Amino acid sequence: MRIPNLNVSSNVTNTIRELDQQRFTLDRQISTGQKITYPEDDGIRTGRLIQADALKAKLAQYQRNASYATEFLNAGHLNLDNLQKLNQRAQEISRVAGSQINRSAAETYGHEIEQLVEEALNRINASHRGRSLFGGTEYKANFGNTDVLVGQERKKTISLKNTMVGNDGLSGSRELKAAESVVFQVNGREYVVQATTDGLSTDKITEIAKDLINGDQGLLADSPTLPNPADPNAGYEASVRVAPPPFDYRNSSAQLYAKVSASGDLEVYGTVDEDYNASATFVTTWDPSLYFPEQVDEKLDEKTSELFPGSRYVDLTDQDKDLVRSHVFSDSMPVYSLTGPQIDQLTGQAGSAAGDFVIIDRGAQLYLEDVSFINDAWRRSGSVLNQTQIDPTNFVNIIAVEDFFTANNINATGDIPATSWEREITVDASLSNGTSSFDSTHSEIWKRLQTFDLGSVVEHDGKFWESQIPNNTNHKPSSDSSIFWKELPSSYNVDREDWQLEAVGVKQRFFYMAPDGQMFEDDADALQYTSDLLLNSTNRLYNDPDTLQGDVQRLVKEVKYAVTDFSVNGSVSQATTTFDPKTLQYTLSAAQEGDDVIDATYLKGQIDQYSDGFQPTQGMIFSYEGQYYLSTDPVAFDNTAMENLNQIDRSGGGVFLLGKDLPREGKELIFQEGDSISGKKGDYVYSRGFDPQGNPISQYFVALEDFSDQVGLDDETLFAALPAYSTRQGAEWSSSSTYDQGQIVLHNGRYFQCQVDDFNNRIILQDTFNSQITVLPDDEFITNDQGQEVANDIWLPLGESLDYVLKFKTTHQESPKVSIYPAGSSGRDASAEAIVDADGQVVGLKLLDPGRYFFGSSSEGVVPPDFEQATIALQDGSQLTAKIIWEEDVTDPGPFRISGFELIDQGNGNAHDAQSAPRLGDTFSFATGSKTFLDHRNDDGQLLSVTYQGGDENAITRVGKDTDVSYMLDASNDNTAVLGNVVNSLVELRDGLFETAQSTAPSTVPDTEKDLIALEDLIIDKMGELSSTMVRMETVRNHDEDYVMALDKQISKDLEIDMSEAIMRLSKVSTAYQAAMQVGAQLLNNSLLNYL
Repeated sequence: MRIPNLNVSSNVTNTIRELDQQRFTLDRQISTGQKITYPEDDGIRTGRLIQADALKAKLAQYQRNASYATEFLNAGHLNLDNLQKLNQRAQEISRVAGSQINRSAAETYGHEIEQLVEEALNRINASHRGRSLFGGTEYKANFGNTDVLVGQERKKTISLKNTMVGNDGLSGSRELKAAESVVFQVNGREYVVQATTDGLSTDKITEIAKDLINGDQGLLADSPTLPNPADPNAGYEASVRVAPPPFDYRNSSAQLYAKVSASGDLEVYGTVDEDYNASATFVTTWDPSLYFPEQVDEKLDEKTSELFPGSRYVDLTDQDKDLVRSHVFSDSMPVYSLTGPQIDQLTGQAGSAAGDFVIIDRGAQLYLEDVSFINDAWRRSGSVLNQTQIDPTNFVNIIAVEDFFTANNINATGDIPATSWEREITVDASLSNGTSSFDSTHSEIWKRLQTFDLGSVVEHDGKFWESQIPNNTNHKPSSDSSIFWKELPSSYNVDREDWQLEAVGVKQRFFYMAPDGQMFEDDADALQYTSDLLLNSTNRLYNDPDTLQGDVQRLVKEVKYAVTDFSVNGSVSQATTTFDPKTLQYTLSAAQEGDDVIDATYLKGQIDQYSDGFQPTQGMIFSYEGQYYLSTDPVAFDNTAMENLNQIDRSGGGVFLLGKDLPREGKELIFQEGDSISGKKGDYVYSRGFDPQGNPISQYFVALEDFSDQVGLDDETLFAALPAYSTRQGAEWSSSSTYDQGQIVLHNGRYFQCQVDDFNNRIILQDTFNSQITVLPDDEFITNDQGQEVANDIWLPLGESLDYVLKFKTTHQESPKVSIYPAGSSGRDASAEAIVDADGQVVGLKLLDPGRYFFGSSSEGVVPPDFEQATIALQDGSQLTAKIIWEEDVTDPGPFRISGFELIDQGNGNAHDAQSAPRLGDTFSFATGSKTFLDHRNDDGQLLSVTYQGGDENAITRVGKDTDVSYMLDASNDNTAVLGNVVNSLVELRDGLFETAQSTAPSTVPDTEKDLIALEDLIIDKMGELSSTMVRMETVRNHDEDYVMALDKQISKDLEIDMSEAIMRLSKVSTAYQAAMQVGAQLLNNSLLNYL
């Protein structure tokens, strides 16, 4: 037999091994039912399976996303459906209420709408899985405030043009003739403007009335008389007097101001929420073209009731009618020559001089008016100042006066044109928003690479931090970065709170202003800051230190700034406001639960108490029966004379009546060197003096007489120094003030009590230079006069800190407007605002945004001419200019930015009369909280308005391959915010129903119904939006389900075996395997023994 070679043996062995492996594989596939057990079994098939499985996992996640989104969409749709039903019910009520229902029904419906308002608020604030349904991407709204409701003033509009006052003049405007007048009866006063010559225009009358009202801010005796000084050629005379009943009521809280509208009408405004009466009368001679028949009938009846009490004109005899008509249509008045005693009898006065008079019949009041015989004719003076009231007790009407003349044989000596006709002028009453706007700012999350401005508040690591520098970039807030950040007390956590702030006063404070508008209490700080600013400027190059210091001294200004005092009323917290002179912003801070805001009067100086046997000394202040007195002449002191002193007669018995209040720090008239001041007897005057070390000290004076254009306070006959004044406990700490033991200040959100007397916040060291160190109330350690560091024993901290709530700024609607040349499309425009001092003068500009400007500069630092100046537009149409100081930003090389301004002196000395602070009495109400639709309520808990605080981006999720949907309502472009209009319209409907229940004025309900109908369409659109999203998701879901089935088939095809085929193959492989084993046994069994 032939011996097989090695190749044959190897082939047989390999065949057996492969067949055995195939048999093992098929056996495993049959037992598992799968083609692949390990990836290496079939790499290509495994790759396809992994891809299919990943895609299937994606689709499964899409399905879960779709289910999640469906929950939110269904919840949103359900709430919108309920909101629509509420809206429909409100429409039903508005339709019924619009058909003149009775007051009781209107009130009932109003209460039902009140419930709908609350339910609608719940619907738009609905959430699912702890997430707002209508808030965009915001899981929970950030802390913020509602839209600010500005208190409304009562506005009265008086139009002389539209009411046909006077006659058409040659100039095109209407004009009055000589002796005609217009009487404005406003808040208990009559403002009378009378023509002394023909041709006084109604435009001029309106201007004069405006000046009279604005100048009438105190006692009637201090009211203005125009023209001032008197001018016989002015063509008019104007004055103020007490209005007769029923117009004599005066609301002292309604501080009025007037202005002329663009259409030439007189507009009168009062303090917010304070009402006042207003009417106007045109006094003229009889002119049938000016009166309608019903007005004539009214005057005939009025004169009939006066001449024939109890009778009507139509019931009189023809003779009596003629008498009445002769009075009513009289075109002249008789002139009487009266002796002094006769005048005394008529007026109830004494010592009158004889003269010629006419009788002015004003119905409830009769007057004697001086007349003169000029150019062969009797002429009236045309002045209300020459009218003397006839005693109404003895002479109740004109008939009584005529009887007096008959009894005393007083006959007319001539006649004069009459002005006995009066015609009412229409006065339109309306509500107008207050004079100021309110802009609030809240904290933001600190982010690296983001730049923060001076005063910006950020939140980091659960704490609030305030930026201490402008352009604050990449400085992480921490207790180790006090140069860049200051930590603010931040425990305020009230979920929702209503606030009302009211401007109740003004405190005048002195600051040193840098060119960029930052203000400092210490002049040294202002000078150093300005020096650094100028050294960095690009258009001001300094090679000479003296020139630099000269500019620094010139650009730093001492400013008398009016800081507004706000009363704060929170629904939950006690709070107060503080002022930041560097940013000109106010901070609202709330006391922690259980703590109080300190606000009380603190008397500084020496005040004595009157007692039996009391003997004052020169210049002493003492109190007696609730009032303060100044001792002016101790030798002449007479305590019995004090009881006869009043606001008019203040001096007597060696004392001067100061009144119930002493001078209040920061509230009084301020005198500065170089100024002139004017005022009235009893006015307090503040003058800031300085001690030998140059530290400011407070000095107060009282005016002993009226004074005008005084350039000093040295005249002891006009001014007396006061040894005491009052201040406020809990006021902001000021480095320029002096404090006594027990005085409490607020500093950096915490109260501190002074432990020493007469402390000016500085410690003088006993060194060669008598160096001074400023002591802050919150300093833990201070340096004593020996230079040693010791614990702060001057200021004692009280209670817990006040927590930061928000910052705000108020802007007067008539404040000056600042214009800066724009930076162009490649840059960012700068912005600034005018700084107005307490006297209404523009003293500088506050830089708000330095901008980003691209322009070349020469080696001398010159900028293009258009960018050299900013303009300030004043309310009267005039303009001021300011030079711009430029610099380059070291953190942003290339562009330029503004670093400050230099106001250019116009040299004309004109008063700017600019406005900046809010008007006293202006109110601002709002709510704070963290709700998507934040609700603002009044003191009774009634909802006033809602404001959207959610996001403006959509919450997007992927529900299918290349298919993204928003699983909430689209929040972009205010699409979600408009849902708040539903609640606000319901509030309007509620208010309209309650007004209908309380008055007969035309109802606003029909207008609200139109809004509700439009809002229903809006809600339906929103519901359709959600429905369309759900339909789209369902379509995608069905497509993906088919796709998943196809993937399953592909996976099954690639992974699962055909069992019958596998068994057949296993049988074939097993047979082949057995045959191979037998052949191999034969071939491989041969050995050398077979050949031996």
